[in-house]
Formats: sequence, C-alpha cells, structure tokens
Amino acid sequence: MPNIDLSPKVEVKCSLSSESRTSQTDYRESMVKLPGFMQGLLTWVTGKPLKGQLLQTKTPIYHLAMVLTISIVGTLLSIFAVLDRGVWLLLLLPGWIFTVSGARQLQVVIVHHCAHANFTRNRSLDRRLGQIISTILLFREFDGYQQDHIKHHADPSAVDDETVKFLRLLLGIREGMSVREQWQRLWLSLVSPIFHAQFLAARLISSLGSTSVTHRVLTWSSLIIVLTMVTLSSSWHIFLIVWVFPLTVLYQISTTLRLCSEHLRLPPLKDNARRDKQSYGQATVGIFLGDPVPDFTLPFWSQLQQWFWWYLRLALIHIPTRAFILVGDCPHHDYHHRHPNGNWANATVARQQDIDAGCPSWNEPYREVAGLWAAIELAFQSISQQEPVVIAQTNEPVHKLYTVSAEEG
Repeated sequence: MPNIDLSPKVEVKCSLSSESRTSQTDYRESMVKLPGFMQGLLTWVTGKPLKGQLLQTKTPIYHLAMVLTISIVGTLLSIFAVLDRGVWLLLLLPGWIFTVSGARQLQVVIVHHCAHANFTRNRSLDRRLGQIISTILLFREFDGYQQDHIKHHADPSAVDDETVKFLRLLLGIREGMSVREQWQRLWLSLVSPIFHAQFLAARLISSLGSTSVTHRVLTWSSLIIVLTMVTLSSSWHIFLIVWVFPLTVLYQISTTLRLCSEHLRLPPLKDNARRDKQSYGQATVGIFLGDPVPDFTLPFWSQLQQWFWWYLRLALIHIPTRAFILVGDCPHHDYHHRHPNGNWANATVARQQDIDAGCPSWNEPYREVAGLWAAIELAFQSISQQEPVVIAQTNEPVHKLYTVSAEEG
C-alpha cells in the first residue's frame, strides 16, 4: 500500500465568505503569482477558481463539442503514431489518454446529465441523446441506467448500489476489510487479466444482450458495421491499438480508480429509513489536484529545484490524472449530489458560489481532499469502519451485478 499523507484534507465550513475562503491548505490561491496565461489551465487542473477570477460561462453544447474534439484528436494522434512508428510512437500515450478521456466524458458528463434530464433541459431530447451515445459506444442501455442512477442518488451506500456491488464483486473489497488489504486488491485487480476480462464481458453482455430490443438491434448493427469496415480495409492492427486497447483495459483502469474514490461508505439504513441531508452530505467529498507553489523567498538554487519538481508533477501527475481519471465535473461530485439539477456545466464556479452563499438549507460542510490517492484512502477508511454485510444469495444475472462501466455519477 502506498504511503498516503492525509494531511491535505480540509473541511470548508459553509459559513465561509468569498473574502475568507482561503485556508492554509487552499494551495490554489498560492498560484495567483503565476503568469495570467496559465490560470485557465490551473483552474481546470485543480478544479478550483482563484478568488475573483472571471471565467467564461460554459454551456452543455460547449462540453459536448469539447468531448467530441478530444475524442477525434486522441484517435488521430494514435493513428499517426501507429502509421509513422519510430519516435512518433510516443504520441500513443497522449492519444490513448485523450481517447479514454473523451469516452469517459461522454458517459460521466453527457449521458450522466442526460439521465438527470439536465443536459438540454428537454427530457425527451436528453433521453434520445443518451440512447444514441449508449448505443454507439456499447454502454449499458440508457433507460436501465437512468432508473438505477435515480436509486443511486437516494442512497449511494445501499447494499444494491451499482458502485457498492462493483467494489464487492469485482474488486473483492468488502465492509470491515483493512485499508491495506483494500489497496492490495485494487492494485492486483488493475493488472489482472481475469479482472479486465470479467469487466469487459459484463460491459458487452449489458450492451449487446440488453433487454431493450431497440438498443440490442442498434448496438449489434453498429458493431457489425465497424468490424466489417475494419476487415475490408485490413486495418485490424490500427483498430486494436487505437480503439480496442484504450477503450477496454485503459478505460476500465480509469473507471475503477474513479469508482474507488467516488463516495465514502456510510452505515446502512434500517428498515425503510431515508438518508437525511447531514448523512447524505457526508457521502461525497471534493477532490482537487495540484501542489502549493514554492516559496519565493528561498535561495535561488533551492527555488529553482523546487520549481522544477513542481512543473514536473504538474505535467506528469496532475494533468494526466485530471484528463484520464477525474474527468469532467468529477472533482465537484459533492456539489452534484447536493444539487443534481444544478449548474453542472460550470461546476467549478457553482460549487464555490454555493459555499460563499452559506450552502442554503445544508448544515453539513463541504469537505475536500487533495489528490486522488488521498480520496481513495479516505473512501477505503470509510469502508473498513463498516460492519461486514451478509449478502443473501441472488439469481440476478451476472451482467446486472457487474455492470458499472457506465454507472458513474
């Protein structure tokens, strides 16, 4: 298990004003000293705006256009790398990252908010868009996902919640298990061919074997057309490298790491009780990336060394994590659960505005962690603190138990 420092964790009280929002761990404000042309990138990477920073208002169509652009760029980079080979093979890594990021944002952002009828605000249009994307990318049938997602919002710690079942059945992570063992199971799963085969099989079964005849017919038709085109063009090696590998193994690694950090586990409800706002607010945390900038008062050579490492971590850790795992509005998932029909397209600003406004009708404070690994550690701690749950035998189809590849949000 990695040595995780949880010291960056901080509670942001809802009474904070915009003038007093900076805490000793709010390292985003330390970046105000950096050049103005970097601030947009830093806001995206960290998931936090500077105090008083003016940001362009984004629309749902903007997000859809960006996701499609990212997907196209990733595909083109990968194709170029495969065809030209040599040193250009180095472009495969960013190509794969872009491809996975685009695919996951289509689910985590577009399909997810379509399920809330909060993408175009037109329920019928959102449903059609969600169905089209789910069919083309072999996601689970949209209507079934939407129904289960509504239950997920009612209680993300429920025994039959898709994420809870994923952790228990595919990763073997169970209540009462030590944090160390949970980390071990996570790392072993990420490199396990059996895990990836089971995950992929569940994705394919849930899509190609959907109970919806329309979804099943359209999905099979799309798949047959693609495979026929690949065969006729004799481009199987390109197809496998550019699409199949990133959208199976890499996509599943990304999804797994996100699901492990998505929610904190709460004690199970008894009888027909419902989550109150206090416990509901405790189930999610904001996850923010980045490091405090080096101290400008340090001697020149010490400062130069620290700046080197700061930029290296930004380029090799924080940007890839944001693009590959914490995509879209994932850093602000706590805001989404408080306001599922809120201003998700501008969640970076909307979350802070909610804090500055005193979190109307919410007494539970927003909580934050610095970094993905700290978020996973915190989630694992919450699981280890729960009493083991005895699950009755079920005849539920395996694809219903494992279908979580499209269940984020």
